[in-house]
Amino acid sequence: MTWLPAPKWAVAVLASVVIITIVVGTFFVLSELRRDALARVRAEVRGLSEVLAEQSSRAFEGAELALLAAQYRLSDSIGQQLGLESFPVSALLGARTAGLPQIRSMFVIDPAGQTVNTSLPSGPPVGSLADRDYFRYFQHGGQDVFISDPVRSRADGEWTLIIAARLVDEQGDFRGVLAVSLAVAYFDSFYQGLESVDRFRIMLVKADSRQVLASPADRAQVGTVVEGVPTGWDARARPGVHESVEQHASGLRFITYKPVPGYPFLIGVMVDEDLALREWPQTVGPIASFAVAVVLFILVATAGLMWSLHRRELMARALHESDARGRQLIQTVNDGIVMLDQCLSIVLFNPAAEALFGRPAATVIGTPLRTYWSRPFVTSVSASWGVVAKRGAACRPALARPRSPACTRRGRLLPPTPVSRQPCFAASASSASCCATSAPGAGSRPTCARAMSACRLYRQRCSVHAKRSVR
Repeated sequence: MTWLPAPKWAVAVLASVVIITIVVGTFFVLSELRRDALARVRAEVRGLSEVLAEQSSRAFEGAELALLAAQYRLSDSIGQQLGLESFPVSALLGARTAGLPQIRSMFVIDPAGQTVNTSLPSGPPVGSLADRDYFRYFQHGGQDVFISDPVRSRADGEWTLIIAARLVDEQGDFRGVLAVSLAVAYFDSFYQGLESVDRFRIMLVKADSRQVLASPADRAQVGTVVEGVPTGWDARARPGVHESVEQHASGLRFITYKPVPGYPFLIGVMVDEDLALREWPQTVGPIASFAVAVVLFILVATAGLMWSLHRRELMARALHESDARGRQLIQTVNDGIVMLDQCLSIVLFNPAAEALFGRPAATVIGTPLRTYWSRPFVTSVSASWGVVAKRGAACRPALARPRSPACTRRGRLLPPTPVSRQPCFAASASSASCCATSAPGAGSRPTCARAMSACRLYRQRCSVHAKRSVR
C-alpha cells in the first residue's frame, strides 16, 4: 500500500476533517431546522383546532339559543293558545332566525310528523318527517335537546344538521317538535375563509365518528365514519386536544382533534408532512448552497496545495538524485577533490585526495583549510572567493563574483605556487570547492578538466538549491 508523504498526508487529513465537520454540522443544522419547522406546524395545527372549535361552539350556541327562545315562547300560556300552523308562530320563527347565517330555517312538526310551519317565506315543504331520528326521539319521550346526524334536506337536497326540542301542551303531553336546520355549507365557508388553511384539511366530526363536513369540501364523505377519531370521547366532560401521527403513502400525517365545547362534535385538523415543509426549502436552500460552496472551495484549495507539495517533492527528489550522482562522481574520480564551506573548513575529502595527501578523510573533514595549506594560499583563496573567515566569529559570503585564482578559463594550471601540490579551485553560491591534482614534474601544466567537471556539477546543484531557497 502506498502512503502519502507526511506533508500531503497532513493536508489531506486536515481537509477531510474540515469537510466532514462542515457536512455533519450542516446536516445537524438542517435536521434541527426541519424539526423546528414541523414543531411550528404542529403548534399551528393545535392553535387552529382550538380556534375552530371555539367558533363552531359559538355557531351551535347561537342556533340553540334561538331554538330554546322559540320553545319558551311556544310553551308559555300565550304560545300554547296559538296553533302551530298559525301566522304568529311563523313570524316568531322568522324573528328568531334573523341575523343568524348558520340557520337555514326553523320549522315545527306536529305529532303526526308533518311539517306545519316554517321560518321560510315559501312556507313548509310537503312531506312527512316521522322517520327522522330526532322526531322519533321525542315521540318516544325524549326530553333533552337533540342533535341529529348529518342528513339531506328533503326540500333542496343540501346537507344539514338538525337541532330539535320537544313541544308540550298544557297537560305536558307531546305537542310536536321544534327544529332548527343548520347549514353545513356555512361551516365550510367559514373554515375556507381562514388564512393559510390551504395546506390543512379540516373536519367537523360527531362524537360517534361520523363526518359532518370536510374542508376542502368533499360532500361524498359526509355521514361516513372517519377512521382514527378517538373513541369514547365525551366532548362536554373532556375538554382538551388529542394529537396523533399516522403513516400514509405520502409520508407522515399530523392530526389534532379538539372537542367543540358544550357539543358532541370534534374539530379535526390534519396536515401532511410534505405540505407542512412546503416553505422549508426556502430556508434550507441558502444554507445548503453556502455549505456546498465552502466544501468546493476547500477541495480546490486542497488540490492546489497538494499539487504544490507534489512539485516540491519532485524537485527535492531531483536535487537528491543530483547530489547522489555528484557524490558518486567525486568518490570515484581519480583526481583528488576537496570541498570547503563558507568558513573555509573542509567538508569533503574523496578517496583520491586521501591517497594524494596521505591523510584519511576522518581526520581532515571539519578542520580549517589553514591547517594543511600555507597562509598565503589560504589568504589568496579567501580573497578570491569573497569569503571572510574569522576565528570565533560567524563567517559570511561577500558579494563579489568569485574567480579561479589557480586555473585559466581553459582549465589549465597557472605557474606553480609555494604549496607542494598545485590545486585548482571552483566556487558556488554557498560553498567553495578545491579540486587538487598532482604535478608530475616541475613546470608541467596538467589539466584539471575532470576535477573541474565534478566541481561544475556541484555548482549546478548548489545553484538549484539557492533558487529553491529564494522561492
